[in-house]
Amino acid sequence: MSVNTGRFPLKQAMLVGTVLLWLFALSIKPGLADSYYYDFCPTDFTVSTDPLSWRANRRNQQTIPITVRFSDRTDDCVTHILFYTDNNTSLVLSSGQDNMETDLVDRHRNHFAQYSINGRIAWAVPVYRVKNLKVWAQLRSTDAQIAGNYTGITSIVATYYGYHISPEVWATVSAEVPSVLDVSVPTNSKVSGSGSYYYVELGNLYNGSSASWNVDIYSNVHYTVSVASENRGLKHQNSSALIPYQVTMDGSTFDAAGGFSRGYTNYNPLSTSSIPFKVKVTDVDFKPAGRYIDNLIVTVSAR
Repeated sequence: MSVNTGRFPLKQAMLVGTVLLWLFALSIKPGLADSYYYDFCPTDFTVSTDPLSWRANRRNQQTIPITVRFSDRTDDCVTHILFYTDNNTSLVLSSGQDNMETDLVDRHRNHFAQYSINGRIAWAVPVYRVKNLKVWAQLRSTDAQIAGNYTGITSIVATYYGYHISPEVWATVSAEVPSVLDVSVPTNSKVSGSGSYYYVELGNLYNGSSASWNVDIYSNVHYTVSVASENRGLKHQNSSALIPYQVTMDGSTFDAAGGFSRGYTNYNPLSTSSIPFKVKVTDVDFKPAGRYIDNLIVTVSAR
């Protein structure tokens, strides 16, 4: 008996054992700050910010604009822009003396969702068919901080359903808190006036005549309080007669003729500090009758 060892079975076996593979690859490129991104959908953009100048006594939460400008409309590529923070809670602006925390909001002041991405915190801002995107960093506090220039850094990256498709772009967010220094004197039975001019009435003068008041200082800076007597005492209106008196400022007593100065350190921005004052007549013996007057100049200056 002959055995057919033709080629058909071998050919069939070869066809059954053949596998066709299609291989795909996404190109990954290094970006800024050692970050990497996919370039299957190239996306170019620039970022600009407008610094905020905080306005004194404004009580609503203030915002700092951040604008992202794309080279082309985000029709197909970009689904979200990620704004990475520089810590685990918020974007912090620092002056070296104090910090301000901010959140990312839209034009209606609605907060964007914040996520933890590979150990970093970021706000995810959805985008669709736009060429310009504008968001705002909103200060969490309604009060000013210590005066100074505040800056913070956010890194911004375009994404396509979670894939980074652009290098990270760094943006500086800044705010300036100017000096605020407001001085006033609460009035009482012996003190009257307003603005920069107040009047203290001592009544009938005798040794030991006195009057007391407070100087209220509303500020966000360190400051110096200086006291000087224009006449170097209480001067008679119609002669050169002079009655000496003493001034006590915040526990320190000195002759009005000599003046006094003290520096104050303010660690509580925009809080009111009340500094007590007292004047006391020391010698009216053998002085001519009449009305006596002096201008006691209290100067508060930032330092």
